[in-house]
Amino acid sequence: MKDRQMIFVAFFVILVVVIATVELRSRTIGPAPSIETEVTMDNRFVSAGVNKDGIPAIDAPIFVSVSDADAYLSDDGQGLSVTLGGITRFYPYQILVWHEVVNDTLGGVPIVVTSCALCNSGQVYERTVGGQTLDFGVSGEVWNANTILYDRQTDSRWIQLLGKAVTGSFEGMELVQIPARIMTWAQWKQSFPSSQTLSRETGLVRDYTRNPYFGYEEERRVMFPLDARDDRLHPKELVYGYIGPEGQTSAYPLQYLLEEKEIVDEIEGRKLTIRYDSSGMSAVGEDSAGRETEVILRPAYWYVWYAFFPETQLYDPIGDIKRAEELTVKDTPSEPQVE
Repeated sequence: MKDRQMIFVAFFVILVVVIATVELRSRTIGPAPSIETEVTMDNRFVSAGVNKDGIPAIDAPIFVSVSDADAYLSDDGQGLSVTLGGITRFYPYQILVWHEVVNDTLGGVPIVVTSCALCNSGQVYERTVGGQTLDFGVSGEVWNANTILYDRQTDSRWIQLLGKAVTGSFEGMELVQIPARIMTWAQWKQSFPSSQTLSRETGLVRDYTRNPYFGYEEERRVMFPLDARDDRLHPKELVYGYIGPEGQTSAYPLQYLLEEKEIVDEIEGRKLTIRYDSSGMSAVGEDSAGRETEVILRPAYWYVWYAFFPETQLYDPIGDIKRAEELTVKDTPSEPQVE
């Protein structure tokens, strides 16, 4: 009997050591690559706690009128406004938070509307690559807390924030980004009263009146490993990131944009102007000939943007950025629940 106990204890100790070793190896984080860097991503992916397609994409979106959606969308609720071919649609975060991907066609162009709730990142891309139209889903994995998408045609993995494939047949390819403005429902319905919005009739049972990540944006803690960290801003401060033609990156905190309404900066020797008004955020830059051209910004929480781009320039013209420790946050983080 005593021998059996000793064998059991020895086996238990070995098991604990093995598990700890595996856990330590799974949390090893290498240096953050730039968008141009070729890297092997498989060992950087971390499970988001759900299986592949555990967060289901919307593949056959239905759209309703402003008057119909007004019955359940709150005026201060936000979403993505996208215009193509003279058609404008609104994709409420209230719905996107439960699905993260909408495969749609707008103005005759196949698009994918994406959202990462843990990053506060909403990006829209064309989903045709090399003449092939792709259908996207949620892989159930993250990198730097950013959702990793996959396409059903090749199973390639794509970074949601960047629209770049990092594994599979399309590795190294980047989706064409489409301008999308973050607007409140009140702003959008006033600007586009005759347009349509994504319906809650998704064919899936979800409580679209509830945010499964409620409170997460106020917490200092993040849920997944990061390649790099920086405490000049609260981790969940929303910034608008910019990637220049030559790869230089910069980040513009929302707090400045709300106060100043317009920011003028210079990146790679070219003027960049960012404006915030009732129609949301917009930006114009300069091409190589000095002509104005529309620039697409990438909204995301500071901790996510910095994790991907640790060399980024943080816009802070008067040195007034609030340190993370000066901001008031709750002590106990809430755990997101995705059903």
